[in-house]
Amino acid sequence: KAKSFTSLFATLRTTMGEPIPPPDRVAEEADEAAQALNRWLRSFAREPFDLPKVRGLLDAVDSPAHKDAGRTWDMAAQRYLALKSLRPSLKALDPTWPDELVTSELDALSRRFESPEGPDRPRGFDPGSLFKER
Repeated sequence: KAKSFTSLFATLRTTMGEPIPPPDRVAEEADEAAQALNRWLRSFAREPFDLPKVRGLLDAVDSPAHKDAGRTWDMAAQRYLALKSLRPSLKALDPTWPDELVTSELDALSRRFESPEGPDRPRGFDPGSLFKER
């Protein structure tokens, strides 16, 4: 029986937490975890996402536990990305769905990622330039 990605990732995390993790074992465990993750991701391609499923995902991401977890930058970024991808999907499946709350939450989260004003603020970087043809 194939091990789940969760258990493989937990094993890898434990190994990586060792003072000097053995490179061969890390490589093997990382490869197993990557293969399990790929199997899991491929399963989504075979599975249709209908309105109840997308609503369930949004409800899970919008739960109080996930809102509280948004206190760290990483968790806020994950929450933002999840809401950003689920909102248009749900709106496409249900055009009457009122998305104002999610839109305002996205606005609030995006403000957390702005660089503060001051001398250390990045200058001269245009993220859109990454997508322009050279």
